[in-house]
Amino acid sequence: MNDYKVAYGYWEQSICRANRCFDQSHTLLALFYYQQAIQRSDVLLEANPASRQSIGAMLVSHHNLAELYQRNGAYRAAWQHFQAARLKMHDILQCSGELPGPLWGSRIAYTQLCLFEKQHGAYGATKSGFLNRNIPLAFQSSQQSSTH
Repeated sequence: MNDYKVAYGYWEQSICRANRCFDQSHTLLALFYYQQAIQRSDVLLEANPASRQSIGAMLVSHHNLAELYQRNGAYRAAWQHFQAARLKMHDILQCSGELPGPLWGSRIAYTQLCLFEKQHGAYGATKSGFLNRNIPLAFQSSQQSSTH
């Protein structure tokens, strides 16, 4: 078994533990395991940044942690994780070009951040103008047409 598969297995263990803790309302344990999953997804991204599997692990980790914060009324912390996922995807897309995995991940990260901001507002200097400058035009036009 190669190192990437082992690392992915560790990530899966962390995210499954976090999700179980989330389902059982064990907030502190869920927080710990989601943070561990984020660290492990970073290892996956370092090994294979354009992989849909690595990107998916990062998105799931940040978005699930954001949901935990949201459930507990910590909207700024939730927003920070949606934003962190979007920024990571922006960096990956800049480095990898328009490969399918990064395009897919960028679309998801941007959409989730926009949905959160629509419901709860933005908690930083990333209102729509700033976001749109960092998102490929294909995403901007599809996002604008779906929200108007």
